[in-house]
Amino acid sequence: MACLKVLNARKFFKDSSGSVTVEFVIAMPILLAVLAFAVQYGNALKVRNSLDFSARDAARYLARAPLNAEQTDVDQIFKDRARLIIANRVETSKSRITTFSSVTDSTTASIDVTVDVPFPLLKWIGLFDGAEATMSMSTKESVLRTGDSVTTTSTSGS
Repeated sequence: MACLKVLNARKFFKDSSGSVTVEFVIAMPILLAVLAFAVQYGNALKVRNSLDFSARDAARYLARAPLNAEQTDVDQIFKDRARLIIANRVETSKSRITTFSSVTDSTTASIDVTVDVPFPLLKWIGLFDGAEATMSMSTKESVLRTGDSVTTTSTSGS
């Protein structure tokens, strides 16, 4: 009888018909977490790229805008248009503009923009404990107002 139990135990441990299922169940949450992170990171890079290009375009637009009568700044309508340039290029379904400031004088036009990008998939799988799983991205663009030639300097940060 004891010999039969040993034979059954050996047969049980040699049987590997369910091991693939167990390995799959163990590995699947890890693979899903890696996939969710890759998707969210790709989304963040896309928003980052759009933010950089749109801030550069908006600063260039403000550098070309005419100055007001006092030659100290551009009119508010041009600043609103610069903000609209950024809002149209940065996907508002995937991000939110939190700060926008523009400074223009007779020599330079500068734009400073901060965008918050949400990470709902990463919050869903438990990688963020806070109420809002977001990453803040900011960029600053400056364009010299030197007639027809434009010199751009930019600084970006996350």
